[in-house]
This record gives sequence, structure tokens and C-alpha cells, in this order.
Amino acid sequence: MSALNLLSQLDQALNGRRIRSLVKVEGYICASDTFTEHAAVLNGASDLLFQVLGEHAGHIRTVIGCSSLPLGAATKVSLIAELD
Repeated sequence: MSALNLLSQLDQALNGRRIRSLVKVEGYICASDTFTEHAAVLNGASDLLFQVLGEHAGHIRTVIGCSSLPLGAATKVSLIAELD
């Protein structure tokens, strides 16, 4: 769901411009202290971005586990995109 929200916000912000590439995707995963598969959770967002944006979706990633997120969210994902 986080990646869908990002795509919606990105679409509204484009204003007729095109995405040259995604520069960075950051994921914050709410998890217990014994959970170690944070990167696998963020893979879902990266996979969706690649399906929608194709060759423009290449990016570096940062994923961080945390004990809580605002409003009880399970994940928070943000991105930086380079536009034409």
C-alpha cells in the first residue's frame, strides 16, 4: 500500500514532466526486535515500482527496522526521483 501511495503522489507532482529515474527508496518497517527480514518487506515496494516504471525504476535502497511508526503504520516508504 505504501508504494501505491507513493505512485499516486508522484503522479500528482509530475505536472506533465517525466521520470528520468528513481534515485533512492527508503523503507521504515515496524517490527519486533527479533525480526530480520526488513529488506524482504521493502522488496514488495521495489517490485511494484519496477512493474510500473520499468527501466526508470532502478534505485538505491535504505531499509530500517523500528519499534513504532506514526499512526500505527506497519511501513513507511519514501522516494527521491529525478525528473526530465
